[in-house]
Amino acid sequence: NYAAANSALDTFSHYRQQLGLPCQTINFGTWGDIGMARRLTQEQRARGVIPMQTNHIFRVLTRLFIEKPAHVVLAALDWKRLQPYLYPSPFFNAFDVEFQNI
Repeated sequence: NYAAANSALDTFSHYRQQLGLPCQTINFGTWGDIGMARRLTQEQRARGVIPMQTNHIFRVLTRLFIEKPAHVVLAALDWKRLQPYLYPSPFFNAFDVEFQNI
C-alpha cells in the first residue's frame, strides 16, 4: 500500500539526513493528465484535488534539489474545498494561501 511504503521511505530519508548522508523523498500529488491523474474524477476535483502542471512541478523540483529537505509533499490542493473532508484538526487550519506561491 502506498501510505505504508511512503511512510517507510520518509522515515528512512530523515534517518539518512541525520547521519549526514544524502536522501530526499517527494510525495507527489496528481500530475496534470498523465499517469493515475487521467482517472481523476469530477468528484475528486470538486473536493479540492487539483492536477499540477508539469512546468510548475519542474520549477519546484529545481528549488527542492537546492534546498534538500528530507521529505516533501508536492501537491496542488484547494484547502477550502478539501477541509470539510479532513478530520477536524488545528493542524489543517494552518494551511492557507501562503503555500500557493511556492
